[in-house]
Amino acid sequence: MQLKPTLFAIAISCLLFSFRAIQAQEHTAVSLNIKDASLTQVFSLIEKQTEYKFAYSSDLMVDQKKVTINVNNIPLHKLLIYLFRDRRIDYSIIGNQIVLKKAPDPVKITISGYVKDSTSAEALANTSIYLPLLKQSTTTNNYGFYSITINESERLAIVVVNSGHKRQQVLISGNKSAMVNFYLQDILSPMRPLSIKTDSLNAAFLSLPLNIANATNKVTEDSLILTNEDTTWINEDLLQSVASVSGNGDIINSIQMMPGVIAGMDATNGYYVRGGNKDQNLIQLDEATLYNPSHFFGLVSAFNSSAINNATLIKDGFPATYGDNLSSVLDITMKEGNNQQIGGEVQAGSTTSGFTLYGPIVKQKSSYLFSVRRSTMDLWLEPLLKDNSYNNFHFYDINAKVNYRISENDHLFLSFYKGRDNSSYTSDSLRKAPIGYGISYGNQTFTLRWNHLYNPQLFANTSVIYNNYSQSITAQQKPFFAELYSGIRDIECKSDLNYYPNPTHKITAGISLLYQTLTPASLSNSELTGPTQRVNPSALPEQSTYRAALYLGDEIKMGTKLLLYIGGRLPLLYTKNANYTHFEPRLSALYNITSSSGIKLSYTHMHQYLHLVQSYNASFPAEIWIGSSSVVKPESSRQSTVGLFKNLKNNIFQISLDGFYKQMDNQLLFGGGEQPPITSNIQNMLVFGKGNSSGIELSLRKMKGKLKGWLAYTYSSATQQFDSLNLGKSFPFANDRQHSLYVTASYTFNMHWELSSNLVITSGRSFTFDSETTITPGGGPGLYKKKEPKGKKTKTEIVQNNYMLNPYNRLDISISYKNKKQLATRTLESEWILSIYNVYARPNTFFAYRTFDPATLKPVVQQVSFLSVIPSITYRLSF
Repeated sequence: MQLKPTLFAIAISCLLFSFRAIQAQEHTAVSLNIKDASLTQVFSLIEKQTEYKFAYSSDLMVDQKKVTINVNNIPLHKLLIYLFRDRRIDYSIIGNQIVLKKAPDPVKITISGYVKDSTSAEALANTSIYLPLLKQSTTTNNYGFYSITINESERLAIVVVNSGHKRQQVLISGNKSAMVNFYLQDILSPMRPLSIKTDSLNAAFLSLPLNIANATNKVTEDSLILTNEDTTWINEDLLQSVASVSGNGDIINSIQMMPGVIAGMDATNGYYVRGGNKDQNLIQLDEATLYNPSHFFGLVSAFNSSAINNATLIKDGFPATYGDNLSSVLDITMKEGNNQQIGGEVQAGSTTSGFTLYGPIVKQKSSYLFSVRRSTMDLWLEPLLKDNSYNNFHFYDINAKVNYRISENDHLFLSFYKGRDNSSYTSDSLRKAPIGYGISYGNQTFTLRWNHLYNPQLFANTSVIYNNYSQSITAQQKPFFAELYSGIRDIECKSDLNYYPNPTHKITAGISLLYQTLTPASLSNSELTGPTQRVNPSALPEQSTYRAALYLGDEIKMGTKLLLYIGGRLPLLYTKNANYTHFEPRLSALYNITSSSGIKLSYTHMHQYLHLVQSYNASFPAEIWIGSSSVVKPESSRQSTVGLFKNLKNNIFQISLDGFYKQMDNQLLFGGGEQPPITSNIQNMLVFGKGNSSGIELSLRKMKGKLKGWLAYTYSSATQQFDSLNLGKSFPFANDRQHSLYVTASYTFNMHWELSSNLVITSGRSFTFDSETTITPGGGPGLYKKKEPKGKKTKTEIVQNNYMLNPYNRLDISISYKNKKQLATRTLESEWILSIYNVYARPNTFFAYRTFDPATLKPVVQQVSFLSVIPSITYRLSF
């Protein structure tokens, strides 16, 4: 019966002993003033000043860092805590001995999950997850998944920030791994269809942990963007500030207002980035490649904003995930639909009309999206068109998507897109040699994707992708007719892995397998004396290629100042008569100079195996896709960039300055002359050379307030050099504009009215004309005359791109009126939009061709302008 009192007495004695030991340490003071001393030297100094001796294994001292400290009369226990805080050493005091032993490995926990929209349950990509107490951060991938592995703690504060959504802050127990999902409330209009980010330094350098201690209320949206590319967000307000013919926020129109990006001539599709051709831009919709991203002669993009969730433009610092294109990546994802309730949007406009419908298939598990759009301008404009004008044009596109969440770890997506353009141009105002064109092209894609979560740190996406693109171009100039047909069919399988070992590393890896079938260029020529001969696509021979790629990348954070990306890609190409293997290093570094400024450096080596051959100067505007072969070598580029970034006035303003230099090999053109012959064996008509481009890009953005917008200026120089052209001398790249200035602004008067405008000013682009046989306005150099040895005829050669079109200048404006009506279960939002393209009717050149002057019957250059002013009105209703 005396056992319990005895145990109680022992416990009290132990507590008293511990208390006395602590008191002894409190009253034992030590003074040290040492620099780069070893721990054993520190122990000796402590032993000389106190009665304590250290006991430890010699193995414990291996690889311990040096000590530099200057303290005066510090209590012993505080000094010991300081010495061992980052060394994984535990200590205990037994009598007058300080016993050291190796501390157990810290327990790791993983917090992972998805970030979604609270209304639609759609995944929110590129959302920042920040742990302010630990100064750690990460970001969600394209499917809204995040993972962060840390040491366990008693409490864990998490801040979640996504552009356009309310910030969410939570405090959870951090003593075990957990799946934590976040549902963010949209702070913008239900009609906000899109976010787009473009490369600049802001996002990447701000992905480094911020110096915020126990102050989650100081975290802002601007300080939490986290990506492994050098990107920054442009929210929907800024996207909608780009006035567009379609009356809706347009992705391609917005991209063409960015520094380093050049639009083609009026009424031409695509865009050009940093001296590269338009085929050097990889454009993906739900991972399927689109080979022509435009409708309506480039004035409307192929992407219906009502069906698009987000988009990313990358011009440098390319992750190893992307390849096969030299200049840029535009990665676009469709909306998933809403698995909570049915909703949609109806649009009626003078340019385009359509509707979008979405809703749940099985609530909380699956949803659908269906969107269709068609041009309407052709229906009312065709009766008004006369000579020298387009007529008989129209386009349509269809977007559809379904998804099903099988379990918390498995999610399936099926996406479909189809778009088609048909247009023609005729001119009969000239008495001799009238000209006419007909163009028909379109894409059709399917994407099946499977998201699988192997464990809280390992996320995988596996995709099967199908794309079919075809293009037919016809031309006639009495008495001849010609047609060119080409097509591309892709079947691709790929799998990507995202591994999050700890907050300082994000590892991506994957494999891609592509089977590509090309329809070679084919042409039929006939005199228009009988029935016109047309190409039969099903009878054309096909050329097949196989392409594979392995890639690996690691995003590494080094403290709060430096972010590194190191990656590599290994593409392999197999054709019937040629095989190619390359290695592509990807390197980038971003350094946080201050809390609001930074610097970036990057180097990227890339290859391209599919080529677009363009005839810029012929009266027949050919675009022909060909694959690499033993004759046509893969194109390659090496790009180096440096950039500076600064946030001003509490992140209201952003200013960035970027410089780039790019070298390109195996560039291809038609082999000389302004009117190259076009045959089905097109590769024998090509010449191969090099390209160089360099430039400086300045961007100033205002992100907040009633007045928002940006100014972008680019100075660039892009040249090409071909041994068999221009006597081997370099000449300007046809689509380079030395100077380009873009100004976009929007002003919100109140909750109903908003005014937007775009101003575009660029240098003219270059053409090639033989000035001895063609009279060009302003004259200019036409021929090189090369002296030959005596007795031989002097050689003459056309100067390439010797004729420059007029400078480009355009102002667009748009005014909108919005109204909301709250019903019992939903909100109706309506909007009227009036847009005017080319307000002051400047006759910018559409294209130029050689024809005959009716009076003199001599060949002359004729510049053709597009429709001078395009007004449009659009009504949208969202429910």
